[in-house]
Amino acid sequence: GEVAQRYVVLHEFQSACRTELDLAVGEAVLVIADPDGGSQDANRWIEGVSERSGRRGWFPSAHVGRAAGDEAGPSQSAERRVVIHEFRGMAAGELDLTVGEVVVTCGSQDAP
Repeated sequence: GEVAQRYVVLHEFQSACRTELDLAVGEAVLVIADPDGGSQDANRWIEGVSERSGRRGWFPSAHVGRAAGDEAGPSQSAERRVVIHEFRGMAAGELDLTVGEVVVTCGSQDAP
């Protein structure tokens, strides 16, 4: 399967709709879709997941650059997963998940 690639935000981006992702300078995002990946068009849109917030959305590729030292970053264990059961978050920080949606795991949280 396709492997998510880690990028760092170079320029802030404010989303205009709910399918877009807000970006803050310096944060890391995992790019999960780049439909025109062979293109050098800086205005192309790519889809990613914020490592900070866990939110998913589209943004202009010109706002991010490849992260240096991926192997040492928190995304080392990142994996793409497809949701097979719907889930509605009940507590702060829990995400709503829809069947068929792709999520990127950035590690696991073990119960105490």
